[in-house]
Amino acid sequence: MAEGDALFYTEYTEEVNKGSIDWLNDTIKITLHKVAYTPDQDNDTVYADATDEYATGTGYTNGGGTLAGASLTKTPASNKTVIDFNAYTWSSLGPLAGEATPSWAVVRNTTVDTLILYIELGTTATDGNDYTITPHASGVADMTLV
Repeated sequence: MAEGDALFYTEYTEEVNKGSIDWLNDTIKITLHKVAYTPDQDNDTVYADATDEYATGTGYTNGGGTLAGASLTKTPASNKTVIDFNAYTWSSLGPLAGEATPSWAVVRNTTVDTLILYIELGTTATDGNDYTITPHASGVADMTLV
């Protein structure tokens, strides 16, 4: 993975196929995690699996922030659905205890406690300025629903 890449957790795609996830109406949150968390795409399924989250501190509240502007764009010709959300900003973030640079952002559905996706972060330190995660202009990621 490279900085900014996002990957879906396997459990999320399974839950979508079962119909138990409502991307547009469920509560979706985003959290920041230190380098000691290594996402396991196939085995991490619930919030408790996303370890090494930052503690509540300057500009950050453990448990994350709620995302707004969730959308789904279906493309029947390619059998793909692109999910998206508004940029999320932590105001005056940091420095965070332990490490000043978050390694991962994790997006999860709190309504059904399912991890959705993780984003590799890179070199932006939490230095007391605003810290924003902005989805790509064409959406966060796409997935083929089978």
